[in-house]
Amino acid sequence: LESISEVVSSNPVESTTFFYNSTNQPARNSIKTDHWGYYNNNTHSDAIPPAQDDYGNSYGGADKSPSLQRTMASVLERIEYSTGGYQEFEYELNDYNIAGTNVNTGGLRVKKITEGDGSNPTKNIERNFKYKVTSNNSVTVNSSGLIYRKNVNAFEIKNYQDCICNLVPQQYGYAYLLRYSSSLLDQYDIG
Repeated sequence: LESISEVVSSNPVESTTFFYNSTNQPARNSIKTDHWGYYNNNTHSDAIPPAQDDYGNSYGGADKSPSLQRTMASVLERIEYSTGGYQEFEYELNDYNIAGTNVNTGGLRVKKITEGDGSNPTKNIERNFKYKVTSNNSVTVNSSGLIYRKNVNAFEIKNYQDCICNLVPQQYGYAYLLRYSSSLLDQYDIG
């Protein structure tokens, strides 16, 4: 949606224009996503996170951490009204607190909305949003975000040569390797 115009007797009367973040989204089936499916510009050749097998072998994998810049791709940033007024939106990544540490997670939330009349910046109204818990001494530190279940991936790494021939992998090495991942977190099961 780029704009909305009110038309009276074939004459435009009022219009509202929408402006979006200029970062383009990846293709719909892109593997450039974080654990929650938001764009993060993962540069690995697959979507599977790093893993380690039972023998201590490590396998590189996709970066599944959230990215504010990439998650904001094509997000609404500004609305301009025909009166000259506007609203601007600033975002931040969602986060949650676990054991006293704030951890970024997928998705965005509004951090600040600025409203102005377009002519006098000193009359701008700023609304700031805080998603923090205030402790007894009025210090705001910990995120108010809660996580239902931490995102966990299940990996199965098999050496078909071991399965067929009962060979010891450290002695003979890997001939065939199957590696896949599936999230154990049901994204829609929120309680």
